[in-house]
Amino acid sequence: PALPTQWKTGAVKGLRARGGFDVDLAWKDGALSKAVIRANCDTPCRLRTQTPVKVFSGNKEIKLKSPGENLIEFESRAGETYRILSTNK
Repeated sequence: PALPTQWKTGAVKGLRARGGFDVDLAWKDGALSKAVIRANCDTPCRLRTQTPVKVFSGNKEIKLKSPGENLIEFESRAGETYRILSTNK
């Protein structure tokens, strides 16, 4: 929702997120299509998204918690990389 409507499709790399995460994002038609999150410390990672997603570390799908509306959470470990993929077709 923070993207201007003119930016229907795009990507950004190297964002620093609260909690010690580096983030790369890509979106299509105004919705998240994929993201890569690199954890810099052992801490829960919380994502707010209206797009249904799956989270992977390597080829393993990560179990997600849903502590609130449009909010997911998973345990992250320092040095690990997590791929977030939209499950929308």
